[in-house]
Amino acid sequence: MGYLRKRKILTKIDMMLQEGIEKQMFLVETFLNEFCKVKGIKETELSDHLCIKTDPMDNTVTVSDLVGNAVFGVKTTLSTEEGTFVPLFKTFGTYLESVEDYPETTKIAENGGERDTETSSGE
Repeated sequence: MGYLRKRKILTKIDMMLQEGIEKQMFLVETFLNEFCKVKGIKETELSDHLCIKTDPMDNTVTVSDLVGNAVFGVKTTLSTEEGTFVPLFKTFGTYLESVEDYPETTKIAENGGERDTETSSGE
């Protein structure tokens, strides 16, 4: 495989990973908004309840309570489907015990980080 072909593939992987990270951050933002609603707190008070840790080495964002328990987390990986790279998300944390309280977060996670265009355009 020639240098230019390798470079093209690496560039494509980097672009897909960046797209995955953008979707990952949207997913985290959605969770934080729903967390405020569920817990009845203001966005300005989030730092009194949660902290966010990012690990760029494995593309993970973890939202933890102040004791350090993972409340919500999402890891982004790349998969190859039909010859193209696709970002995949794996969610984790105590959020999974009460997904019914976080319907938008759950829907976006199940939809590969995509925003729901039907409800957005219908509102």
